Amino acid sequence: MKNIKIIIILLLLSISVKAQNVPYEKLEAFSKEISQLQFEANGLTYNDGTTDYEISFPEENFTVSISSHLATNVVYKKTEDTEVMELTENIDLSKVIGIEYNNSLQTKSLLCLQLYFPKGSLKTNILKNGKISKIINNDYITIYRAKNSNKSSLFNTFYNLCTSLKKEKGLISQTKIDEEISDYEKLTSVEFVKKHPTSLYILTQKNNIKQNEKLKLELGEKAFMNYNPSNYKLGLSVEDTNKEYPSLKLKINKDSTDELVSSDGNVKFYIKNGKVYGYTNVISLKKRIPSDEFEKIFEIGNKNLLDLETKFQFSPSIQESDFSRFYYFPYVASVGNVKTKYSAIPKNVEFRNYNFHYEDGDKISYTWNKNGKIVRLDITFLFNIGFMSLSRYGHNITITVIDENLIE
Repeated sequence: MKNIKIIIILLLLSISVKAQNVPYEKLEAFSKEISQLQFEANGLTYNDGTTDYEISFPEENFTVSISSHLATNVVYKKTEDTEVMELTENIDLSKVIGIEYNNSLQTKSLLCLQLYFPKGSLKTNILKNGKISKIINNDYITIYRAKNSNKSSLFNTFYNLCTSLKKEKGLISQTKIDEEISDYEKLTSVEFVKKHPTSLYILTQKNNIKQNEKLKLELGEKAFMNYNPSNYKLGLSVEDTNKEYPSLKLKINKDSTDELVSSDGNVKFYIKNGKVYGYTNVISLKKRIPSDEFEKIFEIGNKNLLDLETKFQFSPSIQESDFSRFYYFPYVASVGNVKTKYSAIPKNVEFRNYNFHYEDGDKISYTWNKNGKIVRLDITFLFNIGFMSLSRYGHNITITVIDENLIE
């Protein structure tokens, strides 16, 4: 009997110590701070995509029980024809798996923070006239804050509260918490997600990654639509184009009346309905490269390709040259009489004798096409037999810019 009493006393002491891991003063402070932040949002409105809601709160709207450490949240929501109270009880904040601001709900004056839980963790009672009209099983709760509040960060407040309760249950250590906070400041979002996949910061960091990717695409779209490396003006008449660029000594192409060609052949303008809507310009021309420096063709071509892909943020279509040999263009890739087409210039090639077979003028074209704008990178391979039958290689790289929106 004496032993049983000792065990009971030890259990009670264990429970008492556990409950004191998060001091009640700290829980009271959290409750008061969050209640005050929501109370300052009284009378503000938001739209969930279909309905406008005016929100209000009692002065004590968020509380964490000192005994159970479970939270309760209350918010009143008013529409044009109804008003309800949303009551969420028994919120176990140690189960929170992510925290993020919902930018689709926020307004110029209101911030909406959402705490996410495992499915089945929450029940929210919807009350009308003091009676429960509906129960919602959500996997998140929303906390509101006025933007003009001068209080501390709502996100940081909940991060500290949730991690404190997780630490109390042995779900996270203080060392891990400190590491997450430090890494949140110094690591990129991609690095953070990889290192801390279960952090409460994870949703915010993943959203940062999405926003960064979206920004990259927007910047790429802008770079593509504004791309004009030679700064030639498009949309001018033939006469005005000649006046604008007298040094080019432009003449109508004898093989096509729809083209203006410079005296050196390095620039070509395309004409339709009397206006210039595009051009091709040589950006790199080397007619004689010794055979032992043949890889320079690949290096220069791939650099231009990579630069444009990085700038535009989308990949080009590839146009294959029409040739009947059975090699990968521009290097050997098959045996026998099987014709194998190339798909791109190789970026990592082991150069050996007789690996390269092509004819003078073989070409590979990369074309970016979007919203009536076309940019094309053409890499043409040159071949000739030099002095004393020494093979000489070369290339001609051109950029074509066409704006079909200028064609009337």
